Amino acid sequence: MRAAVAFLLASLAAPAAHATMMSTREADYGSYVQGHLALANGELGRAAEYFAGALTYAPDDPQLLRQTFDLAIAAGDEALAVSVGERLARQDRFDSGVTLLLVADAIKARKWNDAREATARLTDAGFGSFIVPIIDAWIAQARGKTTEGLRKLAPEQLDGFARTYVLEHRAHLLFNARKYAEAAEIYDELSKEDGGRNIRMRIASARALQAEKQPEEALKRLSASAAHTDVEAAKAALAAGTPILGIPANAREGVALLALRMAADLSRERPIPVALTLARIATMLAPEQASGWFLTSELLATSERYEAALDAVRKVPGGDEEKALARGQEAAILTRLDREPEAMQLLENAANAPDASAEDMARYGDALQSAKRFPEAAAAYDKALAIGPADPAIVWRLHFLKGSALEQGGMWPEAEAALREAVRLQPGDATLLNYLGYALLDRGLSTPEARMLIEKAHALAPEDGYITDSLGWAQYQAGEYAAAAATLEQAVAAVADDPVITEHLGDAYWMVGRRIEARHRWKAALDAGPTPERIETLEAKYDYGLDLALKDTAKK
Repeated sequence: MRAAVAFLLASLAAPAAHATMMSTREADYGSYVQGHLALANGELGRAAEYFAGALTYAPDDPQLLRQTFDLAIAAGDEALAVSVGERLARQDRFDSGVTLLLVADAIKARKWNDAREATARLTDAGFGSFIVPIIDAWIAQARGKTTEGLRKLAPEQLDGFARTYVLEHRAHLLFNARKYAEAAEIYDELSKEDGGRNIRMRIASARALQAEKQPEEALKRLSASAAHTDVEAAKAALAAGTPILGIPANAREGVALLALRMAADLSRERPIPVALTLARIATMLAPEQASGWFLTSELLATSERYEAALDAVRKVPGGDEEKALARGQEAAILTRLDREPEAMQLLENAANAPDASAEDMARYGDALQSAKRFPEAAAAYDKALAIGPADPAIVWRLHFLKGSALEQGGMWPEAEAALREAVRLQPGDATLLNYLGYALLDRGLSTPEARMLIEKAHALAPEDGYITDSLGWAQYQAGEYAAAAATLEQAVAAVADDPVITEHLGDAYWMVGRRIEARHRWKAALDAGPTPERIETLEAKYDYGLDLALKDTAKK
């Protein structure tokens, strides 16, 4: 960086006559350095422009072409990405990301021969076995050859996730061929035994059954789905007799959906470059679909390209619901940029609008709770409950959030009432049961009930380290120190760097005579970043042992 800055300063200090005689190499280097400086400042759009300028002087430099392509994708500069992608293709330096972009550009321009030619280059890609026939099938459908397209989709030749991709797009083509019953059968197969989680396929099945004039069966598919606002929208469309949305109608929408799902699947564990390219392809082909912009923004934010993430989420199209979700995501990104006042103002404006929804109020409550403004947060959740959320299934969550805010704000009686109402509405949620149980245990209230709630939560989620910690601490409070130590060891194995859990294990070790190990745990808890109010007690435990530390704390 110092060398780059020195170069720029030197160029500014040079005489004007010399500047007009700058060599091609110097101009090339100047644009390149300015591009890197813009990149370091998070200005992806400007960086892409500077790199494109450098290409004027080195149009065939493969490394510069690749860097410019990646920057253009990140910045969302479609024209530059396509232009550079075409140059890379002419050099036979295209990879799957470049090729997929050129396929999408040809589909967007309805240049079907170019699209097929570019698609053929994907045959040797790792996912070529299933994306090539899918893209070819949509191209055939666009040319009025749907039957030929369906022949290309042979799921029996595949297994695993590749088969689900091909099956899904076969169903979409069958729907577009008005073979609604066959499409519904495949959608049902893809959502079988999923516990209602595959919302897209259940909505697609409902749409096919709606087109087949079977509204009762369509409603059954939606009613068996997990709670989601898209499901509620589909139910409303079904009741109104208007088409349920969600099935792609043409090659542009079909390939956009393919790219979007691949981007989501590839980034499930960690973001990878081709996932962002795929997400950008989805927005390029179907800019009217909010989901592409949301995923693009999420991927950019995950890779800490926050300004570009903001730009993407601000382009989310759609109605009030999509705009409200976009505000929430925008606020989260602003917070990561240490621009909390802007984030808070954005959510406050939405909450104070005359037509504010329960969801607007809840998002404002979340922001207030993060800012430790607990009474205000509880009031916001109360307002959300008064308005009534669009999805009735989340009412219990609002009571839970309200109770959490009140509990953290030191208003226990009110908090307990809200938490008990949440448990009444949703008695099978492990996190909720654990929260109420631990809150009671921590205050020495209703100890048998507290333990019962925690044990029930642990039975529902035995792998959850925080719930396991609660169970271990309940055993500790009951004087079952050996059992507590064993349980808390499991909790620490699940959540290794939590200072509270680690301190709990140290206490249990001390009580069973494992004094050296106890001190090691207290030191680890100190190193893990405890809250300021716990530091003094932990230091006392480490220095003097548990017994003297507790006596000293009691005196204070």
